[in-house]
Amino acid sequence: MNLFFYQIQLYGILLLQLFFFCANLYGWYAWTRPDQQTGDTLKVRWLSKQKLAFTAAVSVLGIGLMTVYIDPVFALFAQVSVDTLNLFGAGLAQPVLEPDAFPFWDSVMTVLSVVAQILMTRKYVENWILWVLINVVSVGIYAAQGVYALSIEYIILLFIAANGTRQWMRTAKDNGSRPAEAC
Repeated sequence: MNLFFYQIQLYGILLLQLFFFCANLYGWYAWTRPDQQTGDTLKVRWLSKQKLAFTAAVSVLGIGLMTVYIDPVFALFAQVSVDTLNLFGAGLAQPVLEPDAFPFWDSVMTVLSVVAQILMTRKYVENWILWVLINVVSVGIYAAQGVYALSIEYIILLFIAANGTRQWMRTAKDNGSRPAEAC
């Protein structure tokens, strides 16, 4: 799958796959371990107003920085990867990279996916809201790239995320958690 994202020049999404693997391991650990202070496992809940503001600010900053630096960072990553593989005798030539096809939207999908995954590992409802947004953007980007099968997959994922949002909102309410009030 990573080769596929390389071929359609969505470099941020390519790098995201490694992050997902690590975040899923951490999420499994966090969801199954009792809290050291209370002894309870994590409960589905909403972010506090302060955490929500911090998360939004970090997301906007991350999207901005990634949009500007996505091509040079990925070029460096590709060079280091090829050089490392060549140390083991791979004999690979350095790839000639095309600019990211949609640097802003690739950055939006990538940064918000990282944020959503982190929020999911901590059982915050907002993760599902971000997945809905990410899936809407993904459908458009993949359709613009002519990858219609992936667009259809993300339409299905959009409905799954919408259902996850609905269910986690109900669970958070049952747990006594409420959404942060508007600033």
